[in-house]
Amino acid sequence: MIFVDQIRQFSMKNLRPLIHKTGFDVVRFPPRKYNFLITLLKNHNVDTVIDVGANLGQYATEIRSEGFDGRILSIEPVPEVFNSLQKAKAKDSKWSGFNFALGAENGTTQINLTNFSDLSSILEPTEYAKSVAPAFEVKEKIQIQLKTLDTFWNENKLDNSKVFLKLDCQGFEEQILQGANESLQKVVGVQMELSLKALYKNQRLYNDSIAFMKENKFELYHILPVFSDVNTGQLLDMDGFFFKSYTNPV
Repeated sequence: MIFVDQIRQFSMKNLRPLIHKTGFDVVRFPPRKYNFLITLLKNHNVDTVIDVGANLGQYATEIRSEGFDGRILSIEPVPEVFNSLQKAKAKDSKWSGFNFALGAENGTTQINLTNFSDLSSILEPTEYAKSVAPAFEVKEKIQIQLKTLDTFWNENKLDNSKVFLKLDCQGFEEQILQGANESLQKVVGVQMELSLKALYKNQRLYNDSIAFMKENKFELYHILPVFSDVNTGQLLDMDGFFFKSYTNPV
């Protein structure tokens, strides 16, 4: 075991300088990262999670390992990434995958593929984002399918479910919520990115997002830092966890 730890320390020591050049850092994964979220989901009787911007399935895998045993509906628009998601969920009968994006209307659009797949977005990265991390550079654009959350909700007959909506869409949250006029009133809670500085062009920033959620009767329950400028230490992006303000946990 000591030998294994030495190998890990050696690998981390040699990898971190390389990764720092991309604007990111690698640290030991914190135990029970979503322990607080699992408590919130249980307290609000959530039985279904819509995982929007699922990427490789990291989020679903994490909440599964933390103890969420309900249904997971993962939405990932990039075909190559979706194929990896399919493999990740293969042995989980309560985990389904959907290969399209959510937006303000049904149709098609282009997505900007970046050097790191989890930074790809329908919106273009800002020059500031690219200066902070080269991983924001766009390498390719592809055509993808779009659906509204209202359409997806009805197709999957979710009216009788207690749904938690997770949005990890790299600045595109506002457009997704524009297509959720009916379904947003039915979800129990929402996890969404709250950006302190614009990393994507025309994205809504944290103060307007919080105000929008408040207007729709959601209360901010928790915040989790996500991304900082490694040069200045400034927090750039965080996840906000919202639940209906009139919902009483049991």
